[in-house]
Amino acid sequence: MKGGVLEGASEDGKILKVGRDVKEPVVLTRVQPTYPEEARKNRIQGQVILQAVINEKGSVTKVE
Repeated sequence: MKGGVLEGASEDGKILKVGRDVKEPVVLTRVQPTYPEEARKNRIQGQVILQAVINEKGSVTKVE
């Protein structure tokens, strides 16, 4: 993961890192974001940083 650390938190708040029983995430579906035409014309660009906590069942429990 560029610019970050592959880790997560269990339901009890314990930080988990890739290794042993914790597997590295795998992309299942990639959706290209919609780029507004006005931003394209004006050459406006930026970055979006998204963090998510995924529980042991594979469900997203927190997104920032």
